[in-house]
Amino acid sequence: MAIYENFTFKGHTGTVYEVDFNDDSGALASASGDQTARVWRLGSDGAGDGAAPTSTVLEHPSFVYCVRFHPASSHSVLATGSYDKVETRKAVLNPNEHFL
Repeated sequence: MAIYENFTFKGHTGTVYEVDFNDDSGALASASGDQTARVWRLGSDGAGDGAAPTSTVLEHPSFVYCVRFHPASSHSVLATGSYDKVETRKAVLNPNEHFL
């Protein structure tokens, strides 16, 4: 029987438009009307140890309406789409490190 934990992800100050989960790193990305995308990790080491989720903030000049992890990348690549019509890509060489 699987055991699931509930987490509340606090940090965005605007509407959250989309989320995406990366199976490889266990990270969750969110796109928001507060002009940020966030990459969330559970606990301090990503192990889901019951600690509150932490996030890395990726700022944009306008609201962010989409976010997606690249499904076939050898390392974690996150693409975001913003109302300023600019696609942004962020890469992480190690899924446990901060985004560049």
